[in-house]
Amino acid sequence: DGVANAVDYNGLQIQAQHRLKRGLQFGLAYTYSHAAGLTGYDQYTEAGLVPGTSLYNRYYGPVATDRKHVLAANYTYNLPIPKASGFMKYLVNDWQLSGITKAQTGAPITPTCTSNTAGAINSDPTLTGVAARCELVGNPYATTGGGDPTKTLQFNTAAFAMAQAFSPTVGNFGNTPVGLLRQPSWVNWDMTLAKRIPISIHGRE
Repeated sequence: DGVANAVDYNGLQIQAQHRLKRGLQFGLAYTYSHAAGLTGYDQYTEAGLVPGTSLYNRYYGPVATDRKHVLAANYTYNLPIPKASGFMKYLVNDWQLSGITKAQTGAPITPTCTSNTAGAINSDPTLTGVAARCELVGNPYATTGGGDPTKTLQFNTAAFAMAQAFSPTVGNFGNTPVGLLRQPSWVNWDMTLAKRIPISIHGRE
């Protein structure tokens, strides 16, 4: 796009391992990081893409691959079930629980706004054909819901408004920063319950 788009990455990584003891072993890996760079471009503000300037800051922010927190755990546990003998050992003995669990924060997103009001000045507030960002008019993180996760909004929708052209000849590109919001975090559990069944061959298991 004609603009250098290098990504600045900074991260802290921590790992821990618990070796097999009393039937349990597990490992943990945690990463705290930040990946940022220039996102987007338009020829109308290209001249302002100088580090430290307001126009540079307009395009500089978290990139799509940025994940602030990532936690991964793997584990294996031999279930402490009392040993059985005879035929019952094939049903009761040697059960093992293992799995991998991963949790991470969501990807950064930049909200967009549209208008149903007629007129090019409303559908194209930049007056250039370049998509405008929202106007930030409040606190995007001020949400309510009484603690009920089914009713709590992920962000304050009232904090954003459609950008309005400053005049019939001066457009408005909107002032919402890149990557201001994040998608919901998620946790994935991959678990396996397995059993080892010994088979005797010539008197040996």
